[in-house]
Amino acid sequence: MGKRAVPCGGQDKACSHLLRDDGNEELLLLFPRFQFRHCRRESLRIERNLRVAQVCNQSIEKKLRPGVTLDEDLHVSKMGSVEVLTATTSRTSAPPLSDVVFDEATPEQRKRTWEDNGIVWARPLSLENYIAREAALTETPLCRDGNCHYWILYRRDDPLDIISSCETPRKKMLVRRGRSGGRVDEVEAYSVGSVHTHPRYRARGMAGYLLGKVQEFLDERVQWSFLYSDIGRQYYAQRGWNVFKADQMTMSLVEPGFVVPQGIRLLQSGAEIKELCERDTSALRSRLAALPEDGRTHVAVVPTYEHISWQHTNASLSAKYATGRPVTNVGAVAAGGTSWILWFHDIRERELKIQRIVAEGETSVEDVRDLLEAAFAEAEAWGFKTVIVWAPGDTVSLGAKAVANGGRGYVKIVWSERGDTGLPSLRWRRDVHPGEVVWHDSEFYAWC
Repeated sequence: MGKRAVPCGGQDKACSHLLRDDGNEELLLLFPRFQFRHCRRESLRIERNLRVAQVCNQSIEKKLRPGVTLDEDLHVSKMGSVEVLTATTSRTSAPPLSDVVFDEATPEQRKRTWEDNGIVWARPLSLENYIAREAALTETPLCRDGNCHYWILYRRDDPLDIISSCETPRKKMLVRRGRSGGRVDEVEAYSVGSVHTHPRYRARGMAGYLLGKVQEFLDERVQWSFLYSDIGRQYYAQRGWNVFKADQMTMSLVEPGFVVPQGIRLLQSGAEIKELCERDTSALRSRLAALPEDGRTHVAVVPTYEHISWQHTNASLSAKYATGRPVTNVGAVAAGGTSWILWFHDIRERELKIQRIVAEGETSVEDVRDLLEAAFAEAEAWGFKTVIVWAPGDTVSLGAKAVANGGRGYVKIVWSERGDTGLPSLRWRRDVHPGEVVWHDSEFYAWC
């Protein structure tokens, strides 16, 4: 049977496709010791029994011709000291919608979705630990007791053949509508996350169909929903989620040497975090109410303890499974208790993401400086080189500049706008023009 090689175009030049005369493809991966470095410069451990989709879900799949996906069988042979992995690809047709079921996932189906999306998202955790983390997150206050819905599409003839999936945790938003006399309402909302389609069914409109059914559910219950897009601006905008500006401040550690400043007290998870979240919510409500009347609708995601503690649980479990080391410090508070910072250990990206910075009073810039220095001390303790702040305001930016000029450690600061990932996207039912909605404090605490 005739074959011709097609370069993959990734970092590993030994990776290629073989197009066969029968219209199918074979994918050859050549690398020593099962170590594979590819398009995103990630080193992945390859096991003989892994499906090839686990090897190259994001990098290789995108290189296949439209309508072609990777089969599950992985064949290993030897070529000297190099392992040769061959997988045959085939064209998979999407089932007709009459054969597709939209429903909430059973526990068994949830596990199957984690097995599937863990191929992409588990790193640096093992798939087993990733599934354990996701199962534990379902028992957090944010998700338990029906507060989070786990949606799936599956084939009617095989309930464990999961086509597409997503999650919708219940959240709270503060809304000040235009010409409301300054009234701020706390309303229920939902976020949408973990949208995933099995590689066999991609480019068939399955995720769009799933999201359409999810929208029907949401529209019967709430006016507002939001998500953070990691696939650019167009896809979710076409489905009604309006994309908002995604400002970011990236602080990179050049020379270490940060310590927790005098007067700064580190925070651990628990009742004190809950109290700070309640104070934060009250202050945020007052700030929205005090805005001058401009005829626009002003909204903000409520920084609830349930939401922020979900992120802390996520980080703590990831750290435990990946490093064997628990997360102890989740933030810091300045002397006087009017300013504080909360952070998230991103074990996958090896960076510290600032969930929330609250600074009040005449010493707010100095407080922010000291709190960010405490964040860098925490980052250094974990070997992280980067501290990320979403939607930094003027006070936070001034505090960051003070860190750079402080002399304790040397940092480089870059202000930018995220172009393709973490894009805040908001959907609402009322006939309000996108330009008439202002989303306040779209910081990392709102991500889920």
